[in-house]
Formats: sequence, C-alpha cells, structure tokens
Amino acid sequence: MNVAYFWMVPLFLAGFIVVHLAKMMRLYLILMEQKIEFRRFVLTYLKTTFVNLVIPFKLGEVYRIFCFSRETKVFQIGLFSVMVDRFFDTIALLVLLIPFEVFITGEVTWVTGVLAVAAILAVFIFIVFPGIYTYLNRYIIMNKTSVRSMTVLRGLEVAKTWYDYVRNLISGRYALIILLSCAAWIAETGVLWCLSSMRHMAFGASAFSEYIAAIFMSGTSQVLTAYTWISATMIGVLTVVGYTICLIRRRGSQKQKKLK
Repeated sequence: MNVAYFWMVPLFLAGFIVVHLAKMMRLYLILMEQKIEFRRFVLTYLKTTFVNLVIPFKLGEVYRIFCFSRETKVFQIGLFSVMVDRFFDTIALLVLLIPFEVFITGEVTWVTGVLAVAAILAVFIFIVFPGIYTYLNRYIIMNKTSVRSMTVLRGLEVAKTWYDYVRNLISGRYALIILLSCAAWIAETGVLWCLSSMRHMAFGASAFSEYIAAIFMSGTSQVLTAYTWISATMIGVLTVVGYTICLIRRRGSQKQKKLK
C-alpha cells in the first residue's frame, strides 16, 4: 500500500465500525422486546457475522437463525428476526441502488430487478394478508365443514401466527430500522471506496454493480473478495476478544463466590 494512502486507514476503520454498529443496532431494534442481555446480543452478533463472512452465499444466515432462536427460546422469532433484518437491508439497498443505476449507470441490472420484485411482493402480501385472513376465516367457518376446509383453516391460523410474529418485530420502529439500514449501506460504500483506493483497485459505477451482483451469487468482484476477508479477520478478532473477556469475568465471579 502506498504511504500516501495511510490517512485512509483510520477512515476505513471508522467507516467499518459505523457499518457494523448500524447493522447490529438494526437487529437489536428488531429483537428489542425479547429482552436479550445486550452483552450476549453483541457476542452473538459478532460470532454469527463472522460465520456469515466465511461461509459463502449467505448460508451463514442459517447459523444466525439457530443462535437467535436459542437466545429467544422461540424458533419462529429467530427465523423471522433474521428474515426481517435481511428484508430491511434489501429495502435500504434498493433505495440507494435504483437511483444509482437509473441516473448514473443508465441500466437497471437483473439483480436489482429481482430484488425489487421480491420486496414489492413481500410488502404486498404483508399489507393484504389481514383482509384475506379475515374473509377466508369467516367464510370457511360459516360455509364449510369438510376435512379439507378444516386443513385450510388450520393453515390460515399458522399463517396468522407467523404474520403476528413479523408485525410484533417491526411495530413502531420500522422507520428507524430503515434509517439504520441506509446508514449502513452509505457507510459501506465509503469503506469500499477507501479499500479500493488503498489497494489501487478501480471503484466506479461498474465496480459497485459488480460488487452488489457478486453478493447475490452472480459474477466475481475483487472488491468483495478483499472486503470479505478483511472483515472476517477483524470481526473474528473482536469475537475472540469479546468471548475471552467474558470468560475472564465469569471465572472472576466464580472465584469471588467461592471466597464468600
């Protein structure tokens, strides 16, 4: 790395901290009512983020679902908290990506199109579900008595339970969650620019599009590869330090109890 770019190192580190603070607080807001001890939440965030970085194609999200299901003791909350977190991350990305591609690159990529369609469909289902549930539930109860109808009714109740889980996770705080998501993506763009400059890699409109496409399993990106391994190293170190501090404190508390 050229000495002339050393001033970017603290800028990169500051941006990296902002990115993960925003992402961590977004997930904490989603899970706020579950009353997870903040220290345990931070450690769980760090270790699941590390796994997510080293396992490709976002398969580490399965591990995150497992960890937060264990923390909350409810599988559905672990599952839907991660799904909601990913949804708002995607919404914020689209808020930034669509104007970027329309006004700067002049071309909307297929990744952006697929994400936009999926997001619109998810929002549409969430909005219309209560009305559909109420109508079908009343109609089946009043007019149908067959086994198949009872199966559909049970399926509706399961879907309503899932809907309630999602609604309770975002109720009253979705605007703040979106703001944190946008802040994370803006900071990440700045971090990528710093990293590209320090490593003498081009980071223009096409490089950013390649970066986004590579995240969603399409093509390759030198910026993504470099950023992923640097992030994994830094998050891995923080995870080890965090768990080491907790272990030392735990042993100290156990010794104090024995002395008493």
